[in-house]
Amino acid sequence: MGITPGQLKFARQCHSDHIQAIRTLEDQPGEADAIITALPGAAIAVLVADCVPVLLYDEKRRAVAAVHAGWRGTVKKIVSKTIRRMKEEFNSAPSDILVGIGPSISAERYEVGEEVIEQVKEVFDGGAGLLKEGKAPGKAYFDLWECNKRQALEEGVPESQIEIAGVCTFSNPRLFFSARKLGPVSGRFAAGIMLK
Repeated sequence: MGITPGQLKFARQCHSDHIQAIRTLEDQPGEADAIITALPGAAIAVLVADCVPVLLYDEKRRAVAAVHAGWRGTVKKIVSKTIRRMKEEFNSAPSDILVGIGPSISAERYEVGEEVIEQVKEVFDGGAGLLKEGKAPGKAYFDLWECNKRQALEEGVPESQIEIAGVCTFSNPRLFFSARKLGPVSGRFAAGIMLK
């Protein structure tokens, strides 16, 4: 892709809501689950295998973000916090931000237990429209795509500027790694973004 190893920036992902800014090509992000930059030539990326990769682009201020949103990051509202951080760092207006929600596990395949259900209900108004009853008692299917989209909408990103890939990693293991399908030692795929 014409990117040198020195341009590629990965954080040490820890299912948090920590956000790191890259200001020079020498910067190395530490523990974080979102990276932001306005530096041309810095290819910021996240690694996923069912979690949601979310890419953001402010076309006016020329700033970008790469976000890793598993269930923990999602309930910590990492997408909302990343948009707010872009406002602070780059004076980004949410109305100028484009949001891409990449391939990840779909609501039809992502069955979760009581710990996740409780937190989703607590953070997102009872979980309406985000949780559907699971096959087993105490289980539910969680819509990570919709949940991350809602965070962008709540921050003021227009719906017409949010795109959901709609590709399920669990259902497409030949195309994407899926920790649920292949086990926790499966590989990871990257989703990245770079300003030219």
